[in-house]
Amino acid sequence: ELGRMSPRAVAWLWALVIALAGRHVWSVLSNQSHDMIVLVLLLLGVGLWRRAREVDAGVFVGLAAACKATPLLFLGPFFLSGRLWSVLACLLTVVGGLLLPDVLVPRLDGSLHVIAWYETFLSGLGSGPADAAGAWYPHSNLNQSLSGTLFRLCNPLSAPDPSPRVHDVALVDLGPEGTHWVDLVGKLLVLSVIGWVAWRRGGQGPRALLAWRRTGIAAMALCGMVLL
Repeated sequence: ELGRMSPRAVAWLWALVIALAGRHVWSVLSNQSHDMIVLVLLLLGVGLWRRAREVDAGVFVGLAAACKATPLLFLGPFFLSGRLWSVLACLLTVVGGLLLPDVLVPRLDGSLHVIAWYETFLSGLGSGPADAAGAWYPHSNLNQSLSGTLFRLCNPLSAPDPSPRVHDVALVDLGPEGTHWVDLVGKLLVLSVIGWVAWRRGGQGPRALLAWRRTGIAAMALCGMVLL
């Protein structure tokens, strides 16, 4: 751990982290995304979960989920490892976080911000990758989600695309219906692996060993967020 490393070793470690990840962090900030806020909240929550501070961990994960829906994936590991207080704290925090904007800055039309968000961004989504003409393409190589990757592998481009980020890498042509089922199986597999590991390894054990097990489970959940 960092506490056992010399100051020079810690400095070299952070220099390496900045060299490898600095461009990606700056990309998030330059695109005015709040993903770094979500990441910091989740890392704080994972750190508290490692130290068996169940309620505090649920609160920080709930704050992250109020900013972006994908951290709700942590509810699975919390529940399957028997951390019901974490689940309750997370859910209550999510509800409070979602209603807070309506208390501070109410909408002029009288509706809730969360309802407007759902109607604008979620109501029209399907099971496949996102598609927004002029901004985001299912065949874009920037889309590293499971749905996006499987879509590119299972659906050839119907016509050449001028964008340098859109390529035809299809291995087979399954069509929309076939791709839907492959995508569904892939998502269930990801969720099953995370759930199985959380159930078998996230509950009881020596404190030091349990802390590292929870770190691994949290890392799987974070990867699951990116994939799903």
